[in-house]
Amino acid sequence: MALSHGGDYVMYGDQWELWSQWLGHNELCTTETGRVLPILPTRGNHDFGTLFDEVFDDPGGRGLNYYRSRLSSDVSLVTLNSQISVAGDQLTWLESELEAANHDSRWLLTNYHRPLYPAVKAPGPAKPFWAPLFDRYGVDIALESDGHCIKRTEPIRADALDPAGVIYVGEGGLGVPQRTPRRNLWYLQAPAVVTNGHHVLRLDFSSEALSLEILRLGEVLDPLDPRLYRAIVPPGATWSYIAQEQVPEGWTELGFDALAWDRGPAGFGFGDDDDATTLDSMQGVSSHLFTRFEFDSELCAQTESLSLMARYDDAFVAYLNGTEVARGGIAEGDWTSGEPKVELKEALHFESFEVRDWRQLVHPGTNVLALVGINRRARDSDFSLDAWLAGDRSLAPGTPQPWLEPIDVRLLSPRER
Repeated sequence: MALSHGGDYVMYGDQWELWSQWLGHNELCTTETGRVLPILPTRGNHDFGTLFDEVFDDPGGRGLNYYRSRLSSDVSLVTLNSQISVAGDQLTWLESELEAANHDSRWLLTNYHRPLYPAVKAPGPAKPFWAPLFDRYGVDIALESDGHCIKRTEPIRADALDPAGVIYVGEGGLGVPQRTPRRNLWYLQAPAVVTNGHHVLRLDFSSEALSLEILRLGEVLDPLDPRLYRAIVPPGATWSYIAQEQVPEGWTELGFDALAWDRGPAGFGFGDDDDATTLDSMQGVSSHLFTRFEFDSELCAQTESLSLMARYDDAFVAYLNGTEVARGGIAEGDWTSGEPKVELKEALHFESFEVRDWRQLVHPGTNVLALVGINRRARDSDFSLDAWLAGDRSLAPGTPQPWLEPIDVRLLSPRER
């Protein structure tokens, strides 16, 4: 079993924090024996920069990213790169590999990002170069992405419907917003499939048959959805807070007196209309927001791990009973003096920060979680700080479970090669 991914793993391919989050999510595919689902990567238009090669170890060669995989003695998968020149060296290589695969493989598939027969956008520039080779060497299925929809054509050969042609399927839907496909295209008329929804394609091979199944996903929860965890400090809890430039002495300690501070639900900020506690008066006055929440150690009795879930713009530092346990968006070192390096960041989603050695930090009885949110400049146009403290994963009663709805199945017989 392996995942052939069609590209666009992250929104901005040159931002390591996004890749780090994606890799963290992918770790959820680890089996009980400690093995991670193998990935056959394809480069998409969002995967610009060098990090794609660094994450996937230069598949096909650094900057090239086209290669052939033998999935078994019967199956070849040719992965192409629609983000570089689709002719020239890649085209020469493609013809050579397809010719070889036509002789040594019973089943021949291709995978690339930009569709030749799209359901949403215009055809990619590779169409006049790659499609004739797919026809000549008997490609069975071409896997396509980029459109954010679901499509499966009838077999196509020489730009016309032909039972001996290639089936073009996919367009990408594993977590991205879906688009409306163009249902009037000649190659998407029934019994072709054209719709939308998050989905995966399942391909099963034997020496006598290839099964192509489109599975649409039901409700899928974000890996950091609070319903998946035991909450120690719940989302939206009421915190004590104060916005000021001066750092309050002892503010991270349990015995600190915060009675004069304001109180409000988590989700602090201004300028982006997504805050539970709006702090418009903070803009232009202070680049720091200090927050505190007290909780009882009994809440930790049934958990083996603690993780801080934080969404922030631009940075934060977190303390548990006075000891720093996490930071994001700011360089290591003393942030209270000088001019610490703060990244420019948008609070797009929650990130998870493991609280290490937490058993040594949690005291019997009352404990305090304290966070400071830091804006790059007090005059910045927006600011966000939202956090909650999670224990072990623990599915709450009634939590929706992902389900897979089969919406199309095709069985293919081997070609004469």
